[in-house]
Amino acid sequence: MIRDTLALLRTNRGYRLLWLAQAVSLVGDWFTLIALAVLVARGSHGSGLAVSGLVFMQLLPGVLIGPGSGVLAGRFDRRRLLVTSDLARSGLVLLLIPAAASGRLAWVYALAFLHFTVSTVFEPTRSALVPRLVEPRELVTASTVGTVTWSVMAAAGGVVGGTILSFVGVTVAFVLDALTFLGSAALIAAIPAAAAQAPPASGAPAGGTGFRDGLAYLGRHKVTGATLLVKGINGIAVADAFLVIYATRLFPLGKDGARSVGLLWACFGVGAILGPLLLNAVNDGSVRRMRRLIVAGSAFLSGSLFVLAWAPTLAGAGLAIVLRGMGGASNWTYSTIILQKSVPDRLQGRVFALDFATACLVFMIFALLWGAMMDRAGVRPTVLSAATATLVPLLVWTFGLRWMERGEA
Repeated sequence: MIRDTLALLRTNRGYRLLWLAQAVSLVGDWFTLIALAVLVARGSHGSGLAVSGLVFMQLLPGVLIGPGSGVLAGRFDRRRLLVTSDLARSGLVLLLIPAAASGRLAWVYALAFLHFTVSTVFEPTRSALVPRLVEPRELVTASTVGTVTWSVMAAAGGVVGGTILSFVGVTVAFVLDALTFLGSAALIAAIPAAAAQAPPASGAPAGGTGFRDGLAYLGRHKVTGATLLVKGINGIAVADAFLVIYATRLFPLGKDGARSVGLLWACFGVGAILGPLLLNAVNDGSVRRMRRLIVAGSAFLSGSLFVLAWAPTLAGAGLAIVLRGMGGASNWTYSTIILQKSVPDRLQGRVFALDFATACLVFMIFALLWGAMMDRAGVRPTVLSAATATLVPLLVWTFGLRWMERGEA
């Protein structure tokens, strides 16, 4: 795996630039994520619903415009869309500085919404660009590299971001994030235009109008459509609000719990590194095998929340978050690769947008549900309820494997 990764990055300039852009922007993303979480937790006096409200505002664009954003990836130059998205996000992050200084959470929520509206265009476009830059046999390696990069930056950014935030405050975090988006835009702009073009076989315009083409395709290919449910399993086990509340209310370290927030996000990143790397040891690259690995990922998700519900210390919570990262990253990686292998290039932007929108909807629903429950029933009973709820999709997916394989026979 390591040898394949190094070879891909060394020989494929287009993919190498896209990977570097992802790494650069993720550094700043983690600074901003921790800063926003601490801001909201402090401003709301540790309300679970308020923290979940931030998650809601981050994910709402994925539901409202996510399906339509895939149409942009299908109709316009994907490289230019990514550059434009990065430039817009840089400006929006800078606007968070006066919003944070005002102390008004409404402004923070509004700018988070706008920021992630742009991200809703960026992510499916980036996912749809990868198959144009690499060979089909390299998709597993390329997608795993993307997930591991996100995970490494989560681990490093969590520790560094939480520590720095404790000393210098949110303004520096937002400035750093804005600069990283500018760096990402410059790297993506340097991707050779020819490498990012659609192959001749898929260059014709898709019939129909908009994201309905993606829905129609999934309606005809129900087994592929079932893959869109995988990221929803992650959504039931949404950990963002749990992580912030455990860090700022139960086990706070540093000013306003900034260090413990950073440490738990770092644990999530470590888990997200370990999950795909460990499971790839038994991954032969086939869709059939990856569907079975999703069972393992979903089991990690369920187990992580049961551990978190009874965690007596910050270290115990950290172990649970490592397991949550392992399951979530594995499911995200393998469901993405399955779609990349199964969906025609001309429809990938639309299908990835639908996939992202489905995930966002489930994350939003359960973030608000668990946030409200934490304020009413307490933190640990809510986490235990979430753990129990994740057993349902785990069993459904496990027993649905035979149906999916019969459907492809």
